[in-house]
Amino acid sequence: MRGGCARIRARLIFRNFAGSKGIPKIQIGLTKDQFRTNTHKFMKTAGNILNFFEPTIAPVAVEAPFAGLTKSGVIKLADSSGVDLKDTWSCGMNGPIQCGACPSCVARKTAFVDAGVVDTTNYENP
Repeated sequence: MRGGCARIRARLIFRNFAGSKGIPKIQIGLTKDQFRTNTHKFMKTAGNILNFFEPTIAPVAVEAPFAGLTKSGVIKLADSSGVDLKDTWSCGMNGPIQCGACPSCVARKTAFVDAGVVDTTNYENP
């Protein structure tokens, strides 16, 4: 539960920062494997809820541009675009480096294998 509350607080902070700077949208990295039946409706609702908490700040939309791709599809796209994926973060823990053992890290490792891309991420537990 602690991690979930921290993520909600972080989203509110990002939303408030974006709204105060006139940034119209926040994009999050949800992929096709993470989406459920009503997730698109949820994303719109999430944006409305975040805007409700600070109505004096400009509204901010919440979008998931990778919703149509699997995690391995995102890795393939990023790799072919020259993105250095070792600098991206998936870990659900708060360590100085990615743990390599939590569900998010395991999904990351699996997606690299499925994508056929070498994972150069520095993990605590390779």
